[in-house]
Amino acid sequence: MKIIAHRGASLRYPGNTFLAFDRAIDAGAEALETDVRMSSDGRLILRHDDLIEYRGRVRPVRELSYRRLQTISLGRRQHVPLLEELLDRYGGMIPLILELKEPGLAEPVARCLKDLRLENSCEVTSFHLTELMLLKRLSPYLPLSLALTAFPKPLAAILKEKKIRTVSLQRSFVTRPTVQFLRQKKIDVRVYAVNDPREAARYFAWGVKAIFTDDPGQMTKFIRA
Repeated sequence: MKIIAHRGASLRYPGNTFLAFDRAIDAGAEALETDVRMSSDGRLILRHDDLIEYRGRVRPVRELSYRRLQTISLGRRQHVPLLEELLDRYGGMIPLILELKEPGLAEPVARCLKDLRLENSCEVTSFHLTELMLLKRLSPYLPLSLALTAFPKPLAAILKEKKIRTVSLQRSFVTRPTVQFLRQKKIDVRVYAVNDPREAARYFAWGVKAIFTDDPGQMTKFIRA
C-alpha cells in the first residue's frame, strides 16, 4: 500500500509548504499531494482552503494577488508557494498529485506541466469531473483520478467510459463492500486522510491501493514494520 503525503507532513508542519514537503520526503513518503488554486493575477498557487487571513480580515484567496499572498506567514517562516516552484523543486524526483480545487484550472495546469515537460511525473485529481475531462483532451496521457466523498455505484460506468481508473474516497465513507465493488470494476481505491496505523491496516487488508496521510513518518514505520 502506497503512502501519499497529504499536503506534505501537514500534521506537524504548515500544509502545502516546502517545509512540509521536505519533511514528508525525509519520512519516506512515496508521493506528495498538494492543492492548486489561482490568485487574482492568474498565478497557480498551492493552497487548500479558499479563504485566508490577510491584514486582520478573512479574504477569498482568489481576490488576492500573488504578491499579497506572499506577505502572509503560514508559520515556521513558510509562505504560499507557486505550482511552478513545486514542480521545479520536486518534479521528476518524487511523484506529485495535484488536486484542482476550483473550476477553470485545467488549461493553465496543463500548460504549466507541458512547458516543464512533467506530464509523466505528475497526476491530476479533482472533485470536478468536468475539469478532468478537459484535461484529458488537453493532455491525453496525463494520469487522472477522481476525488469523492463517497462512491455512488452508478458512477462506475461513467468512470469506465471516461477511462478513469483511480478514485480517492473520504475515510468515513469507505467500507469493505465498496472497496470490493470497485476492485471488481478494476478501479483502484485510495483513502484520505488516514493517520491511525490500525485503520491503515484495515484498508491494507481490504485491498486499498494507497492512503493519503498527514503523518507520513508514522505510516511509513507501520508499513515497513
